[in-house]
This record gives sequence, structure tokens and C-alpha cells, in this order.
Amino acid sequence: MRDYTNFELEDIRVIRVFVSSTFRDMQRERAHLIKFVFPQLRRMCEQRGFIWGDVDLRWGITDEQLAYLIRLQEIKFQNEFEGVWACASLLHVPRGEMDDVLHRLALALRMDAVCYLSFKEGDGERLQGDRLFTDFTETSLEVCLLGHAKIEIVRLWITDDLRPGRDERWVNALVKKGSD
Repeated sequence: MRDYTNFELEDIRVIRVFVSSTFRDMQRERAHLIKFVFPQLRRMCEQRGFIWGDVDLRWGITDEQLAYLIRLQEIKFQNEFEGVWACASLLHVPRGEMDDVLHRLALALRMDAVCYLSFKEGDGERLQGDRLFTDFTETSLEVCLLGHAKIEIVRLWITDDLRPGRDERWVNALVKKGSD
């Protein structure tokens, strides 16, 4: 393992992966990433002189993992990420906080970095049990995203939910950070 105690700032090469989804979905996929994929990538990065870091927005991170545990509303990164995968993550952010969260995500991205977002298709906020959902139509998501100077829409599209027993549609967006 590389010794990082004596280094020059310009010597640091960091690779960070930001993983985000709902707390209840993607459990098997997350477990596989955390137990098998991330440790392998960490070793490969260290062998090549890189620092690996994964940011996971869910509970259950083990003590030996280099990860941040934060809410989307608390992100304070600046130009850190080449990409963000926010599959079904933002759909629990209240509509009144969405602009701030999108602004924070844009600040966290490096120039020309990409971000994938997905929301359940619908209009506005709703409660399902004790969980808040913020739904968008393709048009309302486009309007929301166009309100952010740093975000350029690459693509918007609708998909069917492929999980068994689900009759829902998803509004997907691929955006990138552009100039101010």
C-alpha cells in the first residue's frame, strides 16, 4: 500500500465513485459492489498510485470503508466527481429542496462531467405510507433542469419499470455540467 504521509499536493491522484439510490432498492447490487468490486478497484488504484474513494448515500457502511455518509441536501463537494449515478435517489427529496440539491450536485461535478437521474413518472409530491415521493413528468423535469445554469440536458427519456409486479414508468435524465 502506498504511503500517503509524505506527498506533494500535485502528486495526489484521486478516483471517487458516487453511488446513490433508495435505501430499499438495489441491496444485492450494492452488497456486491461493496464486498467484491470496490475492494478490487481500491487495490488496483493503489497499485497504480491513485487514491480510491467511494461515496455511498445509505446506512450500513463498514468502518474499514473510505466512504462519506451524507444526505443529498448536505453535499458540499466542489469539482470532485466525473460522474454521479442517482438512480431513484432524488425521488425522496422534497420538491421545495430539489433546486438546492441539483445546484449542489452541479457544484460537485467537474466541468463536462455527467449525472444520471431518475424519478417515478407523475406530477408533484405524494406520500406512500410514510415515504415522500417527488414525481416528475418528462416536461416538468426538463423545466426543473433548465432552471440551472450549470446543468446542460444531454437526454431525457421514459422507461418502464422492469421489476416483477411493478406497473410504473420512470423519467430519466442524463445531464452534464456546463459552463456558467
